[in-house]
Amino acid sequence: MEIDYNELSKREYEIFGEISDISARFSDDPEDLKIPNVYYSEEQIRNEVMKMWRLLKR
Repeated sequence: MEIDYNELSKREYEIFGEISDISARFSDDPEDLKIPNVYYSEEQIRNEVMKMWRLLKR
């Protein structure tokens, strides 16, 4: 997905930045997911993205 960052509002920029940070820390390895506050599971990422989606729709 390509995003023209110049067209984003400050709020959109921050939200997309958070999604990027979270998704960069994805792991489907159960051992990785045992390490607290390091990796995110698919379910956690989906939940965060849905939360961000609701914020964008306001």
